[in-house]
Amino acid sequence: MKISCACGSLIIDSTDGHSTKAHVLPDKLWNAFWTAVDDAIESPQKGKKAQEAKCMDLRRKFSFRFAYECNNCGRLYLYDQENQLQEYLPATQSYQKILNHKS
Repeated sequence: MKISCACGSLIIDSTDGHSTKAHVLPDKLWNAFWTAVDDAIESPQKGKKAQEAKCMDLRRKFSFRFAYECNNCGRLYLYDQENQLQEYLPATQSYQKILNHKS
């Protein structure tokens, strides 16, 4: 996928592990997500098929949206609930590496 930034740069999402990409989960789903993860991990399993079903159910219930940061101007691009790309301009108008996690 390619996003043409308003500054003229191109944001390319072609592989995993991007330092300018994030997966976003709304806070109102945070506790439910971790409860479902715990349930999938800790609940008594009735075999491999039951465990796989819980994991697939977890994937279906929670869809993370993508966010991207332009590494030229720092604009953020975030998909909304209707899967439309929304643009946000930082006050500094410079790349801040806010989506880049330090290991």
